Amino acid sequence: MPDVAGLVPRPWITARLDRWLRTEDTRIFLVTGPPGTGKTVFAARLAAPEDEHDTPGGGDARPERPDVVLAHFCDASDERTLDALDFVRALSGALARRIPRFADALAASAAGAAAVITINSTQTIGTVEAGARVANVQIRVSGSVPTRQAFAHLVRRPLEAAVADGWDERLLVVVDDLSAGYRYDSEDTIAHLIGVVAGNPAELPDVLRFVVTARPDPWVLRDLPPPALDLRADRPAGEDDIRRYVHRRLPAAGTAWRLWADRVVAAADGNFLYARHVVERLPAGGEVPPDPPADLPEGLTGLYRAWFRADIARSRDLWWDLYEPVLAALTVARGAGLTHEQLCGITGLPRSRVRRVLEECAQFLLGAPRSGPVRLYHDSFRDYLAEEEVQVEEAHHAVLRYFVRRHGDDWLGAAEYACDHLATHAAAIGELAILVNRPDFLVAAEPGGVLRALSRPGVTGRYAEVYRRAGRLLADRDRGERASYLQMAAYELGEAKAATAFAGLLPERRWTPLWASMLRHHPGRVVGAHPGGVLAMLWFPRPDGTTVVTAAPDGTVRFWDLRTHTVLGVLTLPSGTPAARLALLGTGDEAVLAVAALDQVWLADPERMEVTGSVPARPGSPVTAMAPTVLEGRAVVVLGYADGIVQAVDPFTGEPVTEPVPAHEGPVLSLAGGLDDGVLSGGADGAVILWGLHGEIDRQPVIRPPDPPTWCGTTTFLSGDTGRFALAAGYSDGVTDVIVFGDDDSEKRTGIGGHEPAAWQLDTAFLSEGLLLQSRMRRGRNGYADVLREVRELHLRGMNPDDGPPESREIVLLSGG
Repeated sequence: MPDVAGLVPRPWITARLDRWLRTEDTRIFLVTGPPGTGKTVFAARLAAPEDEHDTPGGGDARPERPDVVLAHFCDASDERTLDALDFVRALSGALARRIPRFADALAASAAGAAAVITINSTQTIGTVEAGARVANVQIRVSGSVPTRQAFAHLVRRPLEAAVADGWDERLLVVVDDLSAGYRYDSEDTIAHLIGVVAGNPAELPDVLRFVVTARPDPWVLRDLPPPALDLRADRPAGEDDIRRYVHRRLPAAGTAWRLWADRVVAAADGNFLYARHVVERLPAGGEVPPDPPADLPEGLTGLYRAWFRADIARSRDLWWDLYEPVLAALTVARGAGLTHEQLCGITGLPRSRVRRVLEECAQFLLGAPRSGPVRLYHDSFRDYLAEEEVQVEEAHHAVLRYFVRRHGDDWLGAAEYACDHLATHAAAIGELAILVNRPDFLVAAEPGGVLRALSRPGVTGRYAEVYRRAGRLLADRDRGERASYLQMAAYELGEAKAATAFAGLLPERRWTPLWASMLRHHPGRVVGAHPGGVLAMLWFPRPDGTTVVTAAPDGTVRFWDLRTHTVLGVLTLPSGTPAARLALLGTGDEAVLAVAALDQVWLADPERMEVTGSVPARPGSPVTAMAPTVLEGRAVVVLGYADGIVQAVDPFTGEPVTEPVPAHEGPVLSLAGGLDDGVLSGGADGAVILWGLHGEIDRQPVIRPPDPPTWCGTTTFLSGDTGRFALAAGYSDGVTDVIVFGDDDSEKRTGIGGHEPAAWQLDTAFLSEGLLLQSRMRRGRNGYADVLREVRELHLRGMNPDDGPPESREIVLLSGG
């Protein structure tokens, strides 16, 4: 936050702000103005404690205003201040520290989205239990989470809970320089988020208001309401704040000084930066200045240009040999800037010459002039240098060469600046491969910077793909954990060489992966895609058999036409929570689509593609599995929870049909129903259990006990027309257990192995000649034909041999991920 010492009062601005707070219903107070008109100073004064910004004798005592819960200053040279997700995380943490009830509700809200949000308390690392008190909040948000979804879980819902509990005190959020974000991401910006959530009463309780500043940039203004105040256009006639500022900084009184003051005030036209630079170039110590010129330079850019030509570019040789290398490096510098030692290494100049440049340019710099780090003082000066004076691309090359030369053999010992910002420099000149092909750099580097750099097109290779997969998990973790996550991602992608490289780094770690695997898809056709992935998929039985329903983490359900590869419709869940499971209740015109979304089951009309109702789930634990079945002639839904509970409920009234039963030690991962009031469950504890639902849930024989310790990710349960039925379960050790029961009470059991290493989905269908089992697995290891042959030979020998083979039928395989 800028230093507010020595600022002049500007009562006309604060009066407009106070009137908005008292009388207006809009939740955004937007202040605009060109660079140098005092936007950041206004934000800093508003955010500063009262004893820091009240100027003695200025008459600008602070009136009664809501407290500022968060002051966020966007900096175009530091991407960490521009990321919308990071802003959501900072706002949530600030509200949790300010509102006790918010902190409690935050833990519960995050538990409802445990797959994507983790909150750390002071004592534990991991997911905070619902109801736990959150202190010194640190929030990790996966970058794959849409910003609006993160805002709903981390800000809106906890704030609604606090308001419902009695919190009615208004709070202010101050955000400075929203225009800086458009250089970082032109779509997912802080400005867009604030415009959406504050402009819609349903998105945010009225206790939170935003005071924001921006340049009068149309890209910013499109997302926000009309400016409440423009610091140039709305400046009252006769307002003398610039004059007061100039007189305060002039060293003496007298006719010559008054003449200079008049000229500076007229030329500044409300621009404090302009006035500051002109005044700083006048004689000090009471010396009488010469008469001012008839015309001072026009605007900040004109002032920069005049200074440059008069003082810096007197000799072109001196400029190119001395000044340009240093100023170019500072123009592209990020964050807090570069130290003297780094500037010497980047430019190849001795320390004395670098110091000379910094001392002569001191009025345009921030930082320690003799040690550093040093950075340019304002974005307007950076823009001027980049557009008119320095070679930006050469400067990026120089910065990259210096740090590669210094740390290329050991990135784990690299300087903080290199870890935080070097990927940005490399990406700007298309040289990112130099860094991302080094596993030690990927472990040492700040994850946000690397991921932003990797978002640019053209960066490929095994390490780039590994980082894209795991990078969002690395924020706020130590280097040992980063190496473990990257090693695990390499295993999942089948990149053994990369996994070995990450395994060789930092042997002392909290944990190390032994193996990991990811299902690979080999599509013949791509029907479409969900932003953020597909969590569930269901074949919808229309007469033409060409509709598939998919569910996604962004809280949407899409209906796809397989013939045209188009979306027939999109259903958005009112809760905005991830749509994690799908089930179809009933058939024909009476069919109802059930969508499990963590803490609720939404009901929808699949024909109209509209939400028709909802069933609340058990509080405190998200739904992790769901299956429809029939109990005593009526449709019920069996729900499995993250705490291992299984319970059947009426999908239309929400009333429990059975008591909750602790079925598994750990989350219920799969449920299958449909035979004689029975349901088959599989859990993270590896057990697969058949349950009877006759008013109570009765435990039936276990298909496979949890020994050895593997988890069951999928189950299926199907009856045939002749009294036969089959049970199947897929495990994390790559084995699929199959039991086929004949009409003579005989049982045939086998285990099909060879998955790499986990079986994720099972589909069964009784054809005329017997059971067809389809198991999703990695190509080349027990493919579809191999499984079909093994099932037929082991279980179906002699069953209706005169019927045609399944190969004569059209088979469509669908996968989503």
